[in-house]
Amino acid sequence: MRVGGKSAKGLAPHGLRRTAKTGMEGFRTPPKLMDERMGHIDGPVQARYWHITRQIPEDLMASLTSEWEAALDARLAMCTSLR
Repeated sequence: MRVGGKSAKGLAPHGLRRTAKTGMEGFRTPPKLMDERMGHIDGPVQARYWHITRQIPEDLMASLTSEWEAALDARLAMCTSLR
């Protein structure tokens, strides 16, 4: 896998999926939405009766955006040439 023009040693698509799933767990994303985002088919019977409201994905996007912006700020803080 290539990141920023350089090969990232040990980075594989499955690892990125695992990171995405772990992040959604940390944001307390409902399992039904996690399955949908990961491309998984609903397993448990309970999942058939649980519906994703409009607010749930919006909350997830707000959490992901906040996390992304924090990562960008941290990266900028490490970059001495832009200060």
